[in-house]
Amino acid sequence: SFVIAHRLSTIRNADQVLVVEEGQIVERGTHQSLLEARGRYYEIYQMQFREEEKALAPSGIPAQRLAPAA
Repeated sequence: SFVIAHRLSTIRNADQVLVVEEGQIVERGTHQSLLEARGRYYEIYQMQFREEEKALAPSGIPAQRLAPAA
């Protein structure tokens, strides 16, 4: 199969990941090997998950504990 993904979580378990920029393959490898290489894939991964962490960060609204359902 061939998958084009913008969300890197979609391709984490892919056998091979190709990083394409301006029509050229700039990196190729597994998710883990590309992270370890700390190249373009790593940069994109860090940017994407930093944004997700911000979105999931506490909003300052206190949590409410709900009573268990009977």
